[in-house]
Amino acid sequence: MNNQTEPPAMASGWRVSNRVFLWLAVMVIVLTWAMLIIAYPALPARIPGHFDLSGVPDAMVARSWWIVFLPGMLQIVLTIGLAWLSGHPEYSNLPIGLALRLVSEPTQGKIKRLIAHLLVMTSLIIDLIMAYISLAVIQVGLGLAERLNSWAVLSLIGFLLLLVIVYSVWVARLTRRVRSVDSDLSGRMTR
Repeated sequence: MNNQTEPPAMASGWRVSNRVFLWLAVMVIVLTWAMLIIAYPALPARIPGHFDLSGVPDAMVARSWWIVFLPGMLQIVLTIGLAWLSGHPEYSNLPIGLALRLVSEPTQGKIKRLIAHLLVMTSLIIDLIMAYISLAVIQVGLGLAERLNSWAVLSLIGFLLLLVIVYSVWVARLTRRVRSVDSDLSGRMTR
């Protein structure tokens, strides 16, 4: 496979280990839980339960451990799920059909590594979003802020979407040659 179809990061040999992203995700989770545990007793009886698109709290709810710790629990569940899935990318939305089977084993490995890398980065970004939402609930609940900075959340979501697009293009480039071979094979079979 030539370097024109490989992602630039893979062609040059540069790659940050998935473990780095997973450890960063774990650190974000630990810091989020520490923040929630410390702030919980100081929170008032009513806290923000929802923010509108501009970041203004539009629903106040009774403080309960379930509401306060929900983002932290989501962090744990999603990180465990995405970490497991990154180790088993064949269960993700991977093109496992005939097209993937026709590419060489090294190309299959590259595609699986790309998917695994995207999954661990997704985990980290989701953990950051949940940590920021927890921080906003605490700040607004304690009167330290009036609103959530919606641009922070939207920026993280935009970055995640950009990553998904970039990685999808990389996978498409790696499988493009396979699709042309597949269409040649099907054309020969119909003759």
